[in-house]
Amino acid sequence: MTALYMISKYITFPGAYMKGFFEHIVCRMLKADIYSAEKYVKNNALSGHVYIIPPTGAAKSFLVCFLPGLFNFILGAASYAVSIVTLGFLGVRYWDIFSGTRNPMFFVYCVLLYFSASIMCNLFPYYEDAEHMWKKLYGKKNRTPLILKILLFIPSAVILVGAYIERYALSLLINIALTVCMFALQ
Repeated sequence: MTALYMISKYITFPGAYMKGFFEHIVCRMLKADIYSAEKYVKNNALSGHVYIIPPTGAAKSFLVCFLPGLFNFILGAASYAVSIVTLGFLGVRYWDIFSGTRNPMFFVYCVLLYFSASIMCNLFPYYEDAEHMWKKLYGKKNRTPLILKILLFIPSAVILVGAYIERYALSLLINIALTVCMFALQ
């Protein structure tokens, strides 16, 4: 698991770096304790993440897990949509067979697709942080109000499942499959 995870983080290093950067900013904003944040992309299971001391409150724990992924999603989804629409639906290619013209913007859109896909592969928190958030919200010894439990159930479940998927590098494989399907269906 760790080797596959590390390979996926190195392949998607722009997204892993952005994820660690946004985690660092959110932890500073929420005054969450950071154990170590010297490098965002490392040679261990915390690559693309900031090593934090788990927050004691349920709300702070949820926000530390949710906000960095939200920032990455906002940044990645817009550029991902532009590159998918341009390369996939509009069919922009470097060499147009019919007119015989070249389109150098094709390479710009390919780079944009790579950066946006790498960001979209790094949306979820470290799995242990997501587990801690779940225990703080829905564990046996919690004092979380019922309304907060109801409102945060779906986002918390998505975060937990997404962190599990990212833990085994399946987010990278899903993005590769989507990109291949986009080009194959043309």
